[in-house]
This record gives sequence, C-alpha cells and structure tokens, in this order.
Amino acid sequence: MIWVAYARTVLGQAMAGRSPARVDPDIVEGFESFLDGWERLAAASPEFTWTIDLDPDQARFLTHAFFQLVSGLDREASQRGYPISPPEGEAFYFALVGSLLDALINEGDELAAFAIDLRDQWPGWKDG
Repeated sequence: MIWVAYARTVLGQAMAGRSPARVDPDIVEGFESFLDGWERLAAASPEFTWTIDLDPDQARFLTHAFFQLVSGLDREASQRGYPISPPEGEAFYFALVGSLLDALINEGDELAAFAIDLRDQWPGWKDG
C-alpha cells in the first residue's frame, strides 16, 4: 500500500530530525503500529475495515499529533511546489482522515468541536 510506505518514510524522517514537524518517539511508535495493522489488512484484501477502541482523550491526542505532522508536511510541500503525499494514496488518506474526524464528532461535546475545527483546517481536506 503506497500511502503506508510513504507514511513510514515520513515517520523515519521525523525520528531522524529531518521533518518539518516535531514528533514524539512514543507517538511514532503508536503510528507505526497502526501502519502495521493496515499493511496486514491490505495484504489480505485491498478493501478493508479497520476498527480500534481508544480512550477519547488518547484519540484526541493522536489526532492532534497527526494534524501537526500533516500541517508541517503541507507547508513544506507548498513551499517546494509538490504534492503533500503520493496521489495514488489519496483515497486511503481521505478515508482515514474522514473516518477519524467523524468518530471524534460522534463522541459529542468537546471532541466534536475539536474535530469540526480540525476538519476546517486539515491540509488537503476535501469534502466528498
């Protein structure tokens, strides 16, 4: 899966200090476990459903870290005049971001407001 390979490269650059956004090593480890799971599921079928139970505060924290990383990548890509990620991975990326934000919105209250605010700012976001 091309987007997973791209994301692994981004995380490697973040760990080496060559990323436009600072990423805590614990967050990188968590993101890598998600990538491992997606890779396993995609190996079984190109279309899959992934679910995970996270504490709402943990989901908010990880979403914010993801947003910060993507925002830094977007700024760098804009300055250099290239796309933020491989176009072949766009469908997966938008499904991931949309599902993540929808899940937070479904939690209601503060998490919903947080997700709606992020949706308005999320780099590259496009509504159906």
